[in-house]
Amino acid sequence: LLGQVAGGGAVLAWVDGRGLFRHDGSDWSMTEQPRAVLLEAMNERAQAVPFAVSPGSADGEAWLAAVGGLYRTRDAGLTWDQVAIPPTAGFNLLFTDVVVAEDVVVAVAPRPAGILPAEQSDLLTASVFYSDDAGGTWEDLTGDAPFRYPGGVTLDDEGRVLVAAMDGGLYRLDGDSWTL
Repeated sequence: LLGQVAGGGAVLAWVDGRGLFRHDGSDWSMTEQPRAVLLEAMNERAQAVPFAVSPGSADGEAWLAAVGGLYRTRDAGLTWDQVAIPPTAGFNLLFTDVVVAEDVVVAVAPRPAGILPAEQSDLLTASVFYSDDAGGTWEDLTGDAPFRYPGGVTLDDEGRVLVAAMDGGLYRLDGDSWTL
C-alpha cells in the first residue's frame, strides 16, 4: 500500500508486519496505528491492515480502507480515527477500497465467507457506503446489488459509482439500480 495525503504534504506506506509509516518530505516515521477495536476484542494482537488509501478533500486529509474498518486522518497521517458507518450495515470488518471526490466519499466492504459461524453470518454485510458530506453521514447504496464481494470502487466523470466485484464484474449504479 502506498498513498498520498491531500495537499501533497505526506506519503503513507504500509510495511507488512511493521505497520503504517509516513514520509513528510525528509524522513520516514511510524505513525499512530489505526486501532481496530472490534478485531482487538476478538484477538488482542490484531491490527488494522490497510488495503487502500485515498487523499481527502481538505489539506492533510486521507481515508484508509482496512481490515478492521474505515479510517480518516486530518493531520497528514499522524493520527487516525475510525469512521462510524450506518448501524444498519452490520459489523463490517473488511474494507477493501475507498474513493474521495470533493465531499463525496465511497467505500466498499465485501461479505467475507467463513469469518463467523453460519448462524451469525448475517452480522456481516456486503456494502457500498456513500457520503456526500465528507463522511458526516452515510448511506448504504447496496440495495439489491447483484454482487456479494465488492472489491474496488471509483467514480466516473459524471460522479456515478462504479464497483468492481470479485464475483461478477464491473457494475455502475444508475439511480437505484446496478448495471453490469
